[in-house]
Amino acid sequence: MNGILGLCRLTLQTDLNARQRDCLRKIMSAGESLLGVINDILDFSRIEAGKMTMEWISFDLSEVLERPFVLVGPAAEEKGLDMLLDLDPSIPATLVGDPLRLGQVLINLVNNAVKFTDEGQVILFCLNLQSQTAASGFPKASSACCSSLFPRPTAPLPASMAAPGWGWLSPTGLSS
Repeated sequence: MNGILGLCRLTLQTDLNARQRDCLRKIMSAGESLLGVINDILDFSRIEAGKMTMEWISFDLSEVLERPFVLVGPAAEEKGLDMLLDLDPSIPATLVGDPLRLGQVLINLVNNAVKFTDEGQVILFCLNLQSQTAASGFPKASSACCSSLFPRPTAPLPASMAAPGWGWLSPTGLSS
């Protein structure tokens, strides 16, 4: 996967028309998302063992927020759904945290929202929630709050809502 992404980066440095460049960017974005899924699978054992560590680096929030729209946008368009971002203006453009994990959770949430929405719009709300965190992870209060937001279903879901079962894992495991 890294080889494919590397070749895409190299090809983007060549002379391409606008359509080719757009297609190649979408291929890169999808490849990076697939690499994220591969990493999700590898992270599963770390989450189960309680050994998941979060990265603490500076990142551009707009890049992380753009990804779900690029990757899930075509599916929303096919269903006739509008996708919107409601970004709290008080959120800084540059944040410190784990952009990969945040992106994984956002893609998962937006994908599920599109999957289970038949008409209208899907809105990703990004609010500026203040929280003091320790270097080792989230504080207990945030962990309990986030875990209660994304519990694993206890009863069988209707066929129209059936999913492979990974949807609960990322939000619950990463927020705990």
